[in-house]
Amino acid sequence: MKVLNFKELGSSQVKEAADVVKYLSVELAQNLREIANILRNLTFSENFTSFEWSGTVPASSEVAIRNELRGVIPSKRIIVRADTYGCYVVDGDTSWDANYVYLKNVDANDAVVTVIFLK
Repeated sequence: MKVLNFKELGSSQVKEAADVVKYLSVELAQNLREIANILRNLTFSENFTSFEWSGTVPASSEVAIRNELRGVIPSKRIIVRADTYGCYVVDGDTSWDANYVYLKNVDANDAVVTVIFLK
């Protein structure tokens, strides 16, 4: 994400009201345009506290995935890619905790998935 370099309006720069008007109409307006542009171009992962995991969940098995949210148990997950038409990967039987989350494949075939876990 781009870091903005805002120009501040210091008291030494203000000699008359026109200086304030110029700052507001030029500098502040430019800053707002830059902020709006950045917000419009955020990716899903940049917009939410989350982590992404890609891997294979073997058929009829549960996998443990290290929780990368550092002490926060994820509240949701979204499967964003799967190599099969009907992806049968669900939350595992084991409860999620601060260290690991668990996914289970209830299908008879292995599933390669990409999952985003959300705070």
